[in-house]
Amino acid sequence: MEKLYQMRKNICRKVFLVLAVILLCGCGKSMEEETPSVQQPDTYITEKLPTSAPEITLPTNAPEISLPAQEIEQIILPTSNDELYHYLMEQWKAGELSGLYSYASDEMKTLVDAEQFNSMFLTLNNKFGNIIKIENEKSAKDGGSSIYTATLVFDHVEAYIQVYISNLEIAGYNYDVRFITNFENKLKNGITESFFLLESGNYYLNAVYTYTEKNDAPTVLLIPGSGVADYNETVGLLPTFADIALELAERGINSLRFEKRTNRYASEFTVEAGLDEEYFIDCKAALEWIRNNNESGDIILFGHSLGAQIAVSLAEQENVKGLILFNGSARHLAEIAKDQYCEIDPVNAAYYQQYMEAAKNVTQDMAKGYYYFGCSDYYWADYNEISTVDSLKKLEIQTLVINSRFDHQVYDADINLWQQELADDEKVTIMVFDDISHFGYRIDTQDITSVYKKISFPDDLADIFSGFCEEIK
Repeated sequence: MEKLYQMRKNICRKVFLVLAVILLCGCGKSMEEETPSVQQPDTYITEKLPTSAPEITLPTNAPEISLPAQEIEQIILPTSNDELYHYLMEQWKAGELSGLYSYASDEMKTLVDAEQFNSMFLTLNNKFGNIIKIENEKSAKDGGSSIYTATLVFDHVEAYIQVYISNLEIAGYNYDVRFITNFENKLKNGITESFFLLESGNYYLNAVYTYTEKNDAPTVLLIPGSGVADYNETVGLLPTFADIALELAERGINSLRFEKRTNRYASEFTVEAGLDEEYFIDCKAALEWIRNNNESGDIILFGHSLGAQIAVSLAEQENVKGLILFNGSARHLAEIAKDQYCEIDPVNAAYYQQYMEAAKNVTQDMAKGYYYFGCSDYYWADYNEISTVDSLKKLEIQTLVINSRFDHQVYDADINLWQQELADDEKVTIMVFDDISHFGYRIDTQDITSVYKKISFPDDLADIFSGFCEEIK
């Protein structure tokens, strides 16, 4: 569902294009897409001073030297994209970004204030420590615009970054973190975050186990939506799963979150890849890890968006204690896709109707490699084998369904379906909000850009999550 959102409304798309380079890893990329290569710059971005340069010491009685303001400006302020990039990296490595907000583009400033702008970069320093070195710096230029890539090496992680600078303005930034060792961060209130690589077959995925000092606490497995998602299910400046994990831990509930295979290994997906490759294999590896590392053994599946349908199907195969289905839908994914496409492109509604019917009716023996709504017919054939409502009715476990009427990725029809099919099921609790986004944050309903601005996760929603976990413990 997430990968369809960038086509919802024109203003959303404009904001998304800016924020695709601001930590956006949870949405919008089809599995068959590959990351574009970045060309080697014509000139080096940085120049190193000779290590043998003599130290210069002024006498204690040296007179104070003052330069005219115009000369100081020429010495200090960047005058090209390359110089601005170099200036950014120097300040970033020093952990101090004072003054850089003045170089943010106007579109960037509509989304973040100076403090949030700085935190976009320094969040890595705050979590992973100082930058040890910067490697593999490259750039690609097109007129007045430049894209700079580099690898930032910390003690336990490597961060692959992209900075987009246009006409001496910082217009975008994104990063992808790869853990290189196992490590822990001790937080307040006895909370610990354990960072490690989850082994799933031949793949190694970033994973974080957030736990408390309570040995008998249940563990929530956080399952993200479709498309690309990092281990925090980050969107804009909002680290959705990281926020939920910390809110749960403060209420005595453990959790495990991990990146989707599509985030790191998208290029290895074939046209025949289905739900096993996108979800089930790695989710089962995560469940095995929980059972080997949690004494209570109680596991609750938390599925967000398409992850809600995956959680239900996974619960049929695995022994879990309960389900939280958050801003998901029981409708067929192709139906939702058709509605979204038709909303922004009503002229071609008839074609989208045909795509939907083809996607819903394809079977494994019919698949030939055609694509509908960004997914191959092999994928749709695999997806067509699950039925969320039928599965929920058969499952004998407590289930919490939460949706919002301000969710721009599902519709009232999706909420109505839950209520029509499951309102009388004593195992299922259905709750509907009016003012939270698809990712759970309470936002300004009159400002679509507020979806991407940094805010705290709602306490009342976190209380509902943790209360459900405690009740079925």
